[in-house]
Amino acid sequence: MPTAPPVIPSSAWLRKPACRLSCWMPVLPDYPVIYANAAFLTLTDYAPEEILGSSHRLFTGSATDPGSADRVETALADRRELRLDIRCVRRDGTLFWADVFLSPIQSISGRVLWYLVSYQDISRQRKAEWDAMDWAGLLEQRVIERTKDLVEANRRLSGLLQERDILFREMAHRIRNGLQLACSILMIGKTQISDPEVRDLFNLTQQRIETLNRMHDLLSSDTGLHAVNIGSYLSSVCEALRPPMPLRNS
Repeated sequence: MPTAPPVIPSSAWLRKPACRLSCWMPVLPDYPVIYANAAFLTLTDYAPEEILGSSHRLFTGSATDPGSADRVETALADRRELRLDIRCVRRDGTLFWADVFLSPIQSISGRVLWYLVSYQDISRQRKAEWDAMDWAGLLEQRVIERTKDLVEANRRLSGLLQERDILFREMAHRIRNGLQLACSILMIGKTQISDPEVRDLFNLTQQRIETLNRMHDLLSSDTGLHAVNIGSYLSSVCEALRPPMPLRNS
């Protein structure tokens, strides 16, 4: 069965300013350039006489990724299409990124006549991608640093809260001991007093101190000030504010 004739771009299409094209000859060593349109010459800054007959490797250099260059050579050897992004070199040595499409043009018999290679300058696109990656990396670094700061602040805050709890328990212990000592002194003192009215005053004072002690125990419990039973607390307050017991008549 005969092979369909190849679709070869017209000369008018090859001359379009937007198409940066070159043609490489496959039957000669190094696949020399046999055609380049004006847009391609503008992109690479070469004159026609400088580029025609030169190796296709003229547009790559030390900055070109070896793996990408190998992919081009493999596609040429296999007579197949290839599209890739590759870093190329202009005549003055400046670099640019190109979206390269390599397409073999075949005869009716299937023989590759030449390769049509299009170049699309994507340097701005690549720069925008790198800038976005830089910003993303910077943002990630800021997030990491901020997270470290928050972790450190939380650690310091936890230490301060622990120190506060220790101080609170120590103060509560000392206050409780002081109130209990006062009650003990009153109990011992009233046993040595015979005057009933004075004993009543001792009893009243002892009751008030015991009430204060109960209120203090409530506020200095394990839950501390974070969870206080308001009903029990108000009952203790009311108990402390009850009118004093009447003194005995002389």
